[in-house]
Amino acid sequence: MIIKELLARLATKGKPETSTKDTEALIPDADEALQLARANRAALLLTGDDADVIAAERRVEAASIRLDRLRTVAEEIGRRHAAAVEREDEALLAARLEAAGRESRTAIQKARARVPVILRELRELRREVDSAERAVAAVNDEVVVRQRTTFAPRPSETLSPALLSFLTQAEVVGAIE
Repeated sequence: MIIKELLARLATKGKPETSTKDTEALIPDADEALQLARANRAALLLTGDDADVIAAERRVEAASIRLDRLRTVAEEIGRRHAAAVEREDEALLAARLEAAGRESRTAIQKARARVPVILRELRELRREVDSAERAVAAVNDEVVVRQRTTFAPRPSETLSPALLSFLTQAEVVGAIE
């Protein structure tokens, strides 16, 4: 009867932990019953008639079958429990993977949305840098022009004194005429 209940629990997918504990608790009793049936059969072999020995053999066989069933049920419950735990672990892992994938996709979407903004900012910064470089170049050009006009040598600084006096006299003479 108990074995049928355990098998029914397996069919309805009851809690594996409870079924395993229940089954494992029954195994020592079934093993003890088998040992007792074997001992009774051994005693009847010496003192009993054939019908008693045959009945004892049936009890030994029934006890052996019951013990084998209990062990088989316990193994099956253990396998199903392990498979259920593995499925739960796989489901948890799949859920974590899906959450990580969603988070990654969200981060990628945010980054992609920022790319045009960053490109506009970079272009604007490049325009500002180009403008600043043009302003610096214009100032440098102006400085060069001023240096040429401000620091240009006067004729009196580059001409020899004799040539300078000749030109001065020529200017005076040219002015007089």
